[in-house]
Amino acid sequence: MDQIVVCIPAYNPTRSLILLLEQLMEHPFRRIVIVNDGSNTKSAEVFEEARSFRNVELIHLKQNGGKGKAVKTALKYIIKKFPSIRGVLTCGADGQHHIEDIIKVATTSRIFLDGIILGMRDFDSEHLSVIQRIHSQAMAVLFKFLFKKRIVDFQSGLRFLPYHQLSWIKNSPGNSFRFDTNVLIEAIRRKVPIYELPIGKVRMSQSSFLQYDEVIHPKLISEQLLQAY
Repeated sequence: MDQIVVCIPAYNPTRSLILLLEQLMEHPFRRIVIVNDGSNTKSAEVFEEARSFRNVELIHLKQNGGKGKAVKTALKYIIKKFPSIRGVLTCGADGQHHIEDIIKVATTSRIFLDGIILGMRDFDSEHLSVIQRIHSQAMAVLFKFLFKKRIVDFQSGLRFLPYHQLSWIKNSPGNSFRFDTNVLIEAIRRKVPIYELPIGKVRMSQSSFLQYDEVIHPKLISEQLLQAY
């Protein structure tokens, strides 16, 4: 894990971010890079406390640009500062991803060095309505139909990105949730392997809903997939 930099995009985070950092400190990650994506002043104390952790670097964006922009900003910084790492692990700031799942993805990256690893969430969750579960299944079917590859959770924000692929990933289009999907579509076109690793059930965070990697409205996702096809 000392060859992995953790990237956490954060927009108006709560103390869930601090709890996550406390857990991450128990593992030997090379560095943890947090991007403040134009959060409001109420989050200032959270970011100041986050800065106090060893091994944490904080990047501030003046305006909220979206998850995609925050991640791409971090990747450009990481490429310059950590040229010898294995890759970057992205995860959410608001409790979407349990530490056990984060470590599971990080550990698996030792085996699947050649591709992107996705933490595949279980959509059979009490946090989702029956309609939302059907929508998620329908979007996975549409993705497979258009791009000839089955990916159950292409919106997952818990993912490992190998260093040797970052040069094009950092330039992928989309500053919002679209970035995550665009990366996978381009990876398929480039024949970059994509691996899905089962993790826990979908967990919704009110502070990040419709901002960062949650369950986006199927109309928005289907429009993006059809445009990218």
